[in-house]
Amino acid sequence: INIKEISNIWRLSGDCGLLLKVDIDSIEEFNPLIEDKISQITGIKIIETCFITDIIK
Repeated sequence: INIKEISNIWRLSGDCGLLLKVDIDSIEEFNPLIEDKISQITGIKIIETCFITDIIK
């Protein structure tokens, strides 16, 4: 996957297939990244998103 904003990809067990870490400079970049790039990848059927709100350790 050649998308510069994706810094890490992990394969997961269970219902989730992959976990992607994306690095963006602003929240305004998020929707275009999902809609124009990630959702266009062959095989992507469902996208669920979450955001880090605080780093504990």
